[in-house]
Amino acid sequence: MPTSRPTVNKSVFGASRECAAKGWFTKHVRPSRPLDAGARMRSEQGNLVGARARLLFPDGILISTSTRQDEVAETARLMNDGQVQTLFEPCFKAGDFIARADILTREDDGWHLIEVKSGTQLKTEYIQDVAYTATVARLTDIRLARVSLMILNKEYLLGDPLDSQFATLDVTAEVETLIPEFRAMMDGLPEILCRDSPPDATISPVCRNCEFFQSDCVGKEIIHPIFDLPRITKQQCGALLRSGWKSILDVSSSRLINQRQKDVLKSVKKGKMVVNGARLRDLLGQVKWPVYYLDFESLTVAMPFYPEVRPYEQVLTQYSLHVFAGPGEQQRHSEYLADPARDCREELAEVLLRDLEEKGSVVVYSHFEKTILEALAIRFPGIADRVEAVLARLFDLRQVFGSAIYHPEFRGSESIKYTLPALTDMTYEDLNLKNGQEAVAAFLELANGGLEHEVFQQRRKDLLDYCARDTLAMVRLHHVAMDILERHS
Repeated sequence: MPTSRPTVNKSVFGASRECAAKGWFTKHVRPSRPLDAGARMRSEQGNLVGARARLLFPDGILISTSTRQDEVAETARLMNDGQVQTLFEPCFKAGDFIARADILTREDDGWHLIEVKSGTQLKTEYIQDVAYTATVARLTDIRLARVSLMILNKEYLLGDPLDSQFATLDVTAEVETLIPEFRAMMDGLPEILCRDSPPDATISPVCRNCEFFQSDCVGKEIIHPIFDLPRITKQQCGALLRSGWKSILDVSSSRLINQRQKDVLKSVKKGKMVVNGARLRDLLGQVKWPVYYLDFESLTVAMPFYPEVRPYEQVLTQYSLHVFAGPGEQQRHSEYLADPARDCREELAEVLLRDLEEKGSVVVYSHFEKTILEALAIRFPGIADRVEAVLARLFDLRQVFGSAIYHPEFRGSESIKYTLPALTDMTYEDLNLKNGQEAVAAFLELANGGLEHEVFQQRRKDLLDYCARDTLAMVRLHHVAMDILERHS
């Protein structure tokens, strides 16, 4: 892939700090891949948070021109205008490096650089992000008096005063320690990024969460990377890699730290499912019929939609419930989808408690439903006793695939994304919504309003179909587990 002299932005630089190959792929491969629904939603939320932060600076001027070159020129022109106090999204270019700040405001001894983040707590990655912007600004001879991060106040409620929505944290000292490192790295990076092919990469713990590892980089030929070992620590991962072991197939059983990892090793090497019959019998014996297969969906966003809701608070919006009197004996399916124009949690909780009745196991997949139910009991004390009774009936089906059954196609995970296709012919591919992030984005679309009636109704149907598929997936997995137990008895 021939390339011209590259322009390096913050995301490419940050990826390159982790791994030169990751930086190359971020520069040349990522732009051709469309954002998924979750990424688009996070971007939109970030834009909303940024726009909200600008309201705190009523004298601010937004840099918005047709080209990046014009943005750089307009930024310089306005900064040289002594009457301009605040700029939004000013753009700086130093050689091959370009950066855009969120807010730049004039002070007596220089400029105050502010990066707005949609999180509620200080993170190392936030400091690194603003340090990159500060480094590029410094290289253009901008005098920075201070560098700050503006994050969301996690106690903010819809309707509170604007100035209580954000907390501004001075990170000048932390940024100053990073600038020399960043400047040193900038010396050779453009030459690496303008190569026709990515630099050689060596498998390392960084690869574990790299989006390019198996699709484009050194993991393409590794079917079962050691990262698929469950509960593998960074230290264990590093030690195994230093021993030259890249795949689970290479690992010696003596180097594994728990029985689950040894089960995974056995399953992968034999190429077939491994079952701990005693553990499976014990777990499935805890399930009492009738069984209520329950799945929740929730809205969690940076900018609260409803009163008395804080940033990123889980707002329960939907449930699906399949009820079986016994194996293969479906009694009914119940479901609820909130009116997106209001907070329906209390109403939803009341309907759910009625649908769950009083006897039988409530089967869920993960701790999510338990967490939401506990939050409902706190928020609505009048139903706390009934919620506590439901909590006592919960059975987490995920633990079956986390400790009693392992299949090579689980890829080290108990996520339903892996267990369902490994053990059944059921998928989500025929649905318009295929994962939880897409479901959140769909409900957010409803909550934002403005949809035509037909589109609104289709989104509702999409959400109901997705949640119902989740509970049917649990039904199938539970029945498969029962069949496996019968074969191993």
